[in-house]
Amino acid sequence: MIGDRQVQRAGSGSTQVQGDINVTYTGMTVAEVWSLMTVFDQQVIQAREHEQQARATLELRLQAFEGRLIPSLAEHGLLDAFADPAFIRALKKAQEAAASTEREADYDMLTALLKDRAEHPRDRPKLAGIERSIEIVDRVDDEALRGLTVFVALTGWRPGFDISGGLDAYDKALASLLDGPLPMGSDWLDHLDILDAVRLNTLSSMKDFDTYVAERMPGFLAPGADAAAAPTTIGGAFPDMRWGELIGPHDLIPGKIRVRTLDEESLRVQFAGQPQDLIDAIVEGAKRDFGLGQQDADAHAELMRRIRAMPALGPIAEWWGQIPSAFGLTVVGRTLARANLYRIDESEAFPRP
Repeated sequence: MIGDRQVQRAGSGSTQVQGDINVTYTGMTVAEVWSLMTVFDQQVIQAREHEQQARATLELRLQAFEGRLIPSLAEHGLLDAFADPAFIRALKKAQEAAASTEREADYDMLTALLKDRAEHPRDRPKLAGIERSIEIVDRVDDEALRGLTVFVALTGWRPGFDISGGLDAYDKALASLLDGPLPMGSDWLDHLDILDAVRLNTLSSMKDFDTYVAERMPGFLAPGADAAAAPTTIGGAFPDMRWGELIGPHDLIPGKIRVRTLDEESLRVQFAGQPQDLIDAIVEGAKRDFGLGQQDADAHAELMRRIRAMPALGPIAEWWGQIPSAFGLTVVGRTLARANLYRIDESEAFPRP
C-alpha cells in the first residue's frame, strides 16, 4: 500500500480508480537462465559437429568428382579448357552439383557434360543446354532420368540394316539402359517439365507404338520380291551392276528377298560419295523391284510380334503405351539423357556423334 490516504482529483466526466497496487515479477530465475544457456551451448556444439561432418562429406564428394574429371579431360587433350573463364564458371556449377549429390553416377554425368563443354567452347546453343543440364543433375529423379534416357535412345537411334541381327543388337543396347524400373503415370513427366527437360503437351496423346515403329523402320516392312524371281542386277542405266550383298532374305516374309536398308534415306547414305545417277538407279530399282517405300501388313504384324517378345523392346513397348500425354524434348533433356546414355553404354553400342 502506498500511504494511508489516497487523494484523487480529476476533471469533469473522468473515471477514477483507487486501491492498492501489487507488482509481481514473473521472469526466469537465474538457475533457469543458466540451464537454457547450457542447452543452447550443447546445440551449438552439435551443430558444429554436423557442419564438420558435412564439410568432410563435401570434400569426399568433390574428390570423387575431380578424380573422374581430370583424367577424362587429360585423356582427350582438353586440359587447356581450364584457361577459359567460361569453363571455370561451368566447373563451379558442376562442383556445387557434385557436393549436393550422393549418387556416384552423377559424378560421371557431370564429367561427361564438362568434357562435352570443353570440346565445344564456342557453340552457344549447345553450351546453354550443357550448363543447364549441369545445374539439374543432382535434382533429377532416378526413374525419370531412366525414362528420359530410354526415350532418347529409342527415338535417336535405329537398328542396323538386317532385321533379325539388327533388332537383336538394338534390343541388347536398350537392355543396358534398363538398370531399374521405368517410370509410370505422369508424375515423372511433370518433374522433368519443372526441370526444363521436356515440354508437356497435355492436349495430345503419344503416337501409337506400332505406328511409330512402322515409320522408323519402313525398309523392314517392304513386301520384297519372290526369291525365285528376284532380279540380281540393278537395271535401268546400270543393267549389268549386280545387287550383290545389298539384297538378302526377308526375315519377316518367308520366300521373299528384300533390299537390306531401313528406308530410302539410309540407302542413299550407304552410297554417299558415289555418282548421283548410280544412287538414283539403286533407289529406283529398290522401289520398282523390291517395294521399298511400301508396307506389307503381314510383315508389320510379324515385326511387332517379335518386338513384343524381346527382353527390352517388349517392356519398352508396353511402357510407351501407358505414357499419358505427348511431350517434346528440350535441348536440356536431350543433353542430359545423352550424357547418361554414354555413361552407361561403355561398349559404345550407340554411335557417338
